[in-house]
Amino acid sequence: MRFSSPEQAKGASRRRQIEAAERYAAEHDLELDETLRDEGVSAFRGANRDATSALGAFLDRVRTGLVAPGSYLLVESFDRLSREQVLDALELFLSLTRAGITIVTLSDGREYNRESLQRDHTQLIISIVVMSRAHEESAIKSQRVGDAWRRKREGARSTQQAMTARCPGWITLVGGPRRGRYELIPERAKIVQNIFAETIAGDGRRTISKRLNEHGIIPWGSGKSQAKFWHDSYIQKILSSPATFGRYEKDGESIEGYFPPVIDEEIFWKAKAAAAARGSGKGRTSRHFGNILKGLCRCSTCGSALIYLDKGGGSRPVLKCSKAHASGGCNDKRSFTYRPIEILVLEGYAHCADAVIFATQERTKNAESAVSAAIIRRAQAAQRRDYLIAAIEEGIMIPEIRMRLDALGVEIDEIDKELVILRTEIGRSESLPLDIVLRWNMIEELMYAEDLEEQYRGRALINARLTTIFEKIVVIEDEKIEYYFRHGYENIDRQMTNLTK
Repeated sequence: MRFSSPEQAKGASRRRQIEAAERYAAEHDLELDETLRDEGVSAFRGANRDATSALGAFLDRVRTGLVAPGSYLLVESFDRLSREQVLDALELFLSLTRAGITIVTLSDGREYNRESLQRDHTQLIISIVVMSRAHEESAIKSQRVGDAWRRKREGARSTQQAMTARCPGWITLVGGPRRGRYELIPERAKIVQNIFAETIAGDGRRTISKRLNEHGIIPWGSGKSQAKFWHDSYIQKILSSPATFGRYEKDGESIEGYFPPVIDEEIFWKAKAAAAARGSGKGRTSRHFGNILKGLCRCSTCGSALIYLDKGGGSRPVLKCSKAHASGGCNDKRSFTYRPIEILVLEGYAHCADAVIFATQERTKNAESAVSAAIIRRAQAAQRRDYLIAAIEEGIMIPEIRMRLDALGVEIDEIDKELVILRTEIGRSESLPLDIVLRWNMIEELMYAEDLEEQYRGRALINARLTTIFEKIVVIEDEKIEYYFRHGYENIDRQMTNLTK
């Protein structure tokens, strides 16, 4: 049994196919196995016979002999089996009959097997004609649907006309898809803005979702899509959505200004950079964020991360090799007093302030130039792709066109990945406040704020900035460390020589 969309399950499709199979099995004294079903699976491009589908599982059992020769495959009609190009559909059909399977089309009661096809060649002709018609029907439907969506996208691109009532949770459609417009939901827009601001300030997804739940803010959605509470996965979904700054993206296409922006694009990339810098945006690991060197310090013996240990009760926090602490093979069991190392790192941070500012500006300038060049390359590739699509729609279909179209698709995908990296780079550079680099008292103000929540955010922010500049800090002794800078800041190494000796 197969049908293409879940909506068809609500109608007669499922019942009709099951009843026809049960009736045939009863009339021909067959034991019916109806455990394999492809519900909501299209047969147009062969998705119904991949490894994850019910038909795919059946074909695999035929190949391995679990479905024995002489078994029957009951289908309502050939289009339930395949709507692919006729040669592909015929290959599937013949492979089953060669394996000793009898295919029955329940709509007309015809049986097809190796013996009947050899005896009556008209059966093969009939099957080819039916398969061809099934593919043509799906191709026409696909083209019509594609044309309709293409017209919708063109209208959306030129007039920002809404294509569908489906939209992000902080946006609503007023007036219907044909004449309506998208509008922000003010109270939800404020929540999205706060999520981005808190991420840039150093909070992780888990911290943000916990705060929303503690404040009793009801999650968005309705019916089965209504969550009981905020999840950090949904916070990540919001943070990674281009719709937040107004862009529509689907199937490799994008429309700028389609949605009303809730934030500036600059904020989007700054938040992405902040989340990347602090280690994918996970929630807080302690109440006070005691270790502002989190993710940075390494063992000088084995290169493993140094873990932060604070037993409390007046004892001083220390750093220790994680591998040695877990008896994982490193023999360097020394404990380094945390505070002197923290001071050394912050002093080094302040010492290279001018060089950091210059390198940051250079990185941003280079990344912005690369973004401009990549946007031009993408537009040119997209234009060439559109020309090829137009040629195919005019009926010009030769292998070279399809190969070139596929190559352009890969090229556009690679450019899109490059743009994400470059924009993240710009966001990471711009998220470095120069006054924090220049003013030691600003660092102290953030680290030791009286309000514990502000202190936590301040220390998390400093950690994010440190991980933006430094790749790692290798601890030699309590008051002796080595700095390793991230790509783009290598020229600062020379200034730090005196501090590492």
